[in-house]
Amino acid sequence: MTEDGNGQSEIAAIGLLVNEEESTLRWFFETFKKNNPISIQTRVYVTDKDMKERNVIRQVFPNSSLTICLFHTLRTFNREITCEKRNITPKERDDVKLIFQELTYCKSEEEYDMIYSRLQSIAPESIINYYNKNWHNIRKEWVMGMTFNTGNFMNKTNNRLESFNGKLKSVISTFSTLEDFVEKLFIVLSCVRLERDRNAVKLVQRQPTKINEIPELRQYHSFLTTYAYNFLKNQFESSAGAYVLDNTTEVSCSCLFYKSMRLPCKHIFHTRQLQNKPLYDLSLCDTRWTRDYYYKNQRVFKNVEIVPTDSDTTVTILHRKKKKVPSTHEKFRKASMIGAKIAELISQTSNVHFHRKITIKY
Repeated sequence: MTEDGNGQSEIAAIGLLVNEEESTLRWFFETFKKNNPISIQTRVYVTDKDMKERNVIRQVFPNSSLTICLFHTLRTFNREITCEKRNITPKERDDVKLIFQELTYCKSEEEYDMIYSRLQSIAPESIINYYNKNWHNIRKEWVMGMTFNTGNFMNKTNNRLESFNGKLKSVISTFSTLEDFVEKLFIVLSCVRLERDRNAVKLVQRQPTKINEIPELRQYHSFLTTYAYNFLKNQFESSAGAYVLDNTTEVSCSCLFYKSMRLPCKHIFHTRQLQNKPLYDLSLCDTRWTRDYYYKNQRVFKNVEIVPTDSDTTVTILHRKKKKVPSTHEKFRKASMIGAKIAELISQTSNVHFHRKITIKY
């Protein structure tokens, strides 16, 4: 599952696996990569702490970063740090859990080092050994301030995926047949995509009733999706009282917001004000957040053409593109290719399934 330029969740791929062995997971990710070459540009994957899954992702997508879902991080630690498993007292357990929570929410490596030193000074040896073996060396994958450096668009959990799983479970019963499962799966997919398409259309249809008096914000609103603009607007309005970080320039910053969202932060805006640089600069925003990129790549706009209008008006015109009508030969060729694939799949089944499927077809 991915996040689009308007903050909406989009299902990138679904795999039906008979098990979660490493070889099976590798087949899934390699198949996904083969059929979606652009996936090699993925910056970060948010996962749970399953080592098989994470190892496969590292191998198949070596240039992508991995982060662990915040919820799964805390849950795993709470499950592993018990009096019975670590031979510690209830007070030691509670103290260690509090420190671990502080480590999870650290904003920088320096803050992490300080709290980690405190953990080493009070935690029993069994805790230190467990922590160093399982968590310390991968801290950049779960400490919140360090995960934001990957450009995760401030996604701390995989709640987007869990929400979709919840929709599936509400429609598909646990003991469904494969045919029933697939049928209902596509019904859910259709409903989810319809909802996303509706939200995309709203981006074009809905225009602010009150025009912002600040010209730079008015320009950013026309340039960015609503989701991205709301983040930028909060940073812009906070820039007056902001301070300048050591690594802040007029085009980049070391703060968590800038690294995570790839949008100008309050520190950049404040720096540009001090240097009398224009506050409106298209190069400050990642392309994925722009309306132009969103219109070109969102599913619902594939067959329409967005015609920009004068910036002083709130009207946007959609020209529907004409679809080419396929010839009889083109339709026959496409249908033959699909039919051949279906025949190949049916021929590879057992005799029982073969006769059942043939009976269903005829």
